[in-house]
Amino acid sequence: MQSFKDAEGLDWTIQLDTRLVRDIRSELGVDLLRLDEKSMTLLVEDDEKLVDVISFICTGQIEKRELDAVSFAKAVIGGAIDDACDALVAELVFISRRSRGVIVAKAWEKVTEAQDKMTAKAMEVLESGVIEQKIDDELKKMSEQLGMP
Repeated sequence: MQSFKDAEGLDWTIQLDTRLVRDIRSELGVDLLRLDEKSMTLLVEDDEKLVDVISFICTGQIEKRELDAVSFAKAVIGGAIDDACDALVAELVFISRRSRGVIVAKAWEKVTEAQDKMTAKAMEVLESGVIEQKIDDELKKMSEQLGMP
């Protein structure tokens, strides 16, 4: 059992079993036990689907707090999405057979490393002035084509 805090500071528990994983696959079309591009992409790129999965897992807790899926989704924003995703992956490692759990953990490590590298590269480009220079170059070309100084 893993947990995370939402943006409002409420604690939520992620607890999976094979029945719930099957229900998620059936209801949401997400197979949490597959290590393929689709499932990894879900975890790092599709925040909406990820929140749907987390909401499905937390349905009982949502109902107990007299909330609905929309209220839950509004609270799982920003860093809370990352925390919920980390809790989900940790729970997948926990419920998997030992050999598979090691693979899931290593795959997630590689995915997060790649994500960190992409973020660093994007920040490098944004801070380098390259974008501003390209904009200035394009504005200069347009001015010349229009005969403007």
